Amino acid sequence: MTARKNKFIEIINTDDIDTSGWKIASGSSTDQHMYLSTLTEGDLVETNTGNVGVIMKVPDFISFFLYSIVDHQGSVSEVPASAIAFRIPKFVTAQGKLSDTIRVLDDSDPVRPVVSTTQKTREFLCPNIKQFVQSSERISEVVSKELENIFSELQESGEPVNLSLFEVAWYVEQNSRNRRIEALDVIKQSSTARYPSLKGLFPPESVDASKKRTVNNETLFAIFTSLRTKFSDKVLFDKNEKYIPTILTLIPFSLENEHHRALTMTRNVLSHNQDRLIVRINSMLKDGYNSERNKSIMTSLVKGELEIINIIKRYAVGDLNDSDYSSLALASMFLKKLDKYKDTKITSSIAFQFLQDIGVFQKWDNPVRFQSKLLSLEVSTKKAVYMAERTELPDRVEKLREDFELPVYCIDAPDAHEIDDGISVSNTDQRIWKVTIHIADPSSSVSLTDPLIKHAYRQTSTAYYPENVIPLFPTWFTRFLGLVSDGEPRRCLSFEFNFDSVTKTFDIDGMKVIPRMAKKVVQITYDTVDQIIKDQDYADKAVLKDIQNMYIVAQAFSEHRFKNGAIGLTIDKPIASLENYAGDSSNFKINVEIPKKSKARDLVAEFMILCNHGTAQYLRDRKVANIYRTQSIFLSSQAARDEFNKVVERQQPKVDGIGKILTVKDSLSLLPRVRAAGLSVDPQSHAALGLDLYTQTTSPLRRFQDILCHWQLESFLLNENSSMFDTSQMDSMAVRLMRNQGLLKRASMHSHFFWALRKIEQSLAEKPEGEVVQCIITSNAMSTTYSAYCVNWGIFVKIESNVGDVPLSLGQTIDCKCIEIDCPQLSITLARV
Repeated sequence: MTARKNKFIEIINTDDIDTSGWKIASGSSTDQHMYLSTLTEGDLVETNTGNVGVIMKVPDFISFFLYSIVDHQGSVSEVPASAIAFRIPKFVTAQGKLSDTIRVLDDSDPVRPVVSTTQKTREFLCPNIKQFVQSSERISEVVSKELENIFSELQESGEPVNLSLFEVAWYVEQNSRNRRIEALDVIKQSSTARYPSLKGLFPPESVDASKKRTVNNETLFAIFTSLRTKFSDKVLFDKNEKYIPTILTLIPFSLENEHHRALTMTRNVLSHNQDRLIVRINSMLKDGYNSERNKSIMTSLVKGELEIINIIKRYAVGDLNDSDYSSLALASMFLKKLDKYKDTKITSSIAFQFLQDIGVFQKWDNPVRFQSKLLSLEVSTKKAVYMAERTELPDRVEKLREDFELPVYCIDAPDAHEIDDGISVSNTDQRIWKVTIHIADPSSSVSLTDPLIKHAYRQTSTAYYPENVIPLFPTWFTRFLGLVSDGEPRRCLSFEFNFDSVTKTFDIDGMKVIPRMAKKVVQITYDTVDQIIKDQDYADKAVLKDIQNMYIVAQAFSEHRFKNGAIGLTIDKPIASLENYAGDSSNFKINVEIPKKSKARDLVAEFMILCNHGTAQYLRDRKVANIYRTQSIFLSSQAARDEFNKVVERQQPKVDGIGKILTVKDSLSLLPRVRAAGLSVDPQSHAALGLDLYTQTTSPLRRFQDILCHWQLESFLLNENSSMFDTSQMDSMAVRLMRNQGLLKRASMHSHFFWALRKIEQSLAEKPEGEVVQCIITSNAMSTTYSAYCVNWGIFVKIESNVGDVPLSLGQTIDCKCIEIDCPQLSITLARV
């Protein structure tokens, strides 16, 4: 309570804050980097409830986790980041800290003191907030028309389209400025010439790099408002970890038209007490599930009735816009019309259960996989152009390729899908060792017009789910170009470093990139390497020596990173697998485990990090356009910095790995301050890895970004500058790749979470008294609910507390039992034992 109260100045200061030097960014523009930056003081935001205001204070994630916001009436409220629906960065630029203008007016309730801002602050901010909203409203009609033009063309694709909200806004503004010119030119343009980056055309067009894409703030806000109020039936929002919308999914005309027809049909059904569809479904639900009967009834339904079922299906899997109140209400009212649910609180989980009861969904169906935003990414691999196997593939850099005679060790799991990296360490009888990371080289075998590469750009990366793996490339392609041990030479790009075995330092500046043919690929499993490291013994003494030397190199690079500020976060997440799963059978077993940690896995990881770091510096120094992976630390105050450094200093050497590691409790305390990694064409640091530069080049068989990196490297080595992508093209692709990678990563994570919850649900059915588990509190209480991390299961949970219970503190570990689980909504609630 004291911490909560003390975050504000506790007295009403008679000396008001001078606002004469403050500035408002009304009429100014925002670029994409600003749009994706961290929430900070002075940002204008809109909450999920529609409240518009300015952030006056950001949480330090030590004693409080809520943002303080002042609205156009001068009221100060506190909201979590998850409640922020939209933001305009740096709306207010103040001299001094906005948080210093907040005063406690009444502290009779120390948990929720009454606070306000100084008078001059209110007089400055409130009119400007109101004026900004009004200015956006005045251009709302123009913005909506431009959105309609863009969406009308993109909806013709016949499938959902994932879009960058910022790019959509940029096109809207360009069209609004140049409407007369465009009206004259539109007939001359081909269908692919309009909105090329939104359509994901590959290769992307090159634009003047000096013209940074910006969008007027009023336009940006008007677009968001229009999307929520006028296009809620055709656009789905996806929030990323920054709690601002960056991704839109535009549904196709066919689905939109079907949806509108179904809404009309649903209203008609609800107006009749004994509607045919209601009667039939009631009969299906009355006596329990009967597959033959249900199948017969479902087959007899007419098209319109099936379209109504599809509304329920979209509701069940979270495929309706939160602002599409009409569809959400009608789906709920339809379920209430059924006898089984007339006294039930309707949720998306009830809708999912209903669809399972009538046979639309099966026991083995995962709701995450039915969302529209994934349909365009999980590209069908059955297309003839994609599956057509080729007996030969061209080699773009054949004239530069050298033979590599030494062993190339490919260390991986025995069931790995793509083998795309290998390691060699040589000259170990001298002071300077040769450290070489060999990476599979698919870029050398495809042109920019190859259907395979266009397909890969569209899908972005391999998608990993418990049910199946959707590869970036077909099996024949990865087999042909993977670093597999089949007796045939394997083409690769070799990244070669000098390592001083005495000083344990690396010559990053002198790294060489050499196209090669690996003549001797040695495939070896993580478990075997772990055994070698542990026992220091192996029948093949040459292999033993090579693994021992690799371990020395990996340890040296790890030590270098941690001296430069690397952070060893430890937050386990469950990995689910489905045993005997065939895609159409409920006879399978759910296995859930925490990913295995080992020195072998860390050894490979250190070599790949070294390769990616060296490649980033190689491309930057040679001024070759590239996409860098970046990450920053968010520290809002000196207290936050001091606490962060104190926690980092507690890192300890790993027992079962290489490098250092934090405890789970310490990792959870730092997590809110470590921003998720992003992609940028500007060279920036990767804080968690302790590196000033980082890119991705080591997984080209499963990640399109790595293919681009290889393409740039090979074009540079061939001195073919005309075939290289420029910065504007790379920037355009970075936006798309970051968006799609985020969607696939979250879909995979949520899918594993779903099946982990299913496993817990099964365990509770077998043992109703439940398992006692340990949870670490990760946030202050919201009402009577805390957020926490369950150490046993590796998942984040909710902890319900009763009024009058002793308050829980951040980082506190408590014993809990599960009291409620909702798999479709990915929610699990526990209570203190």
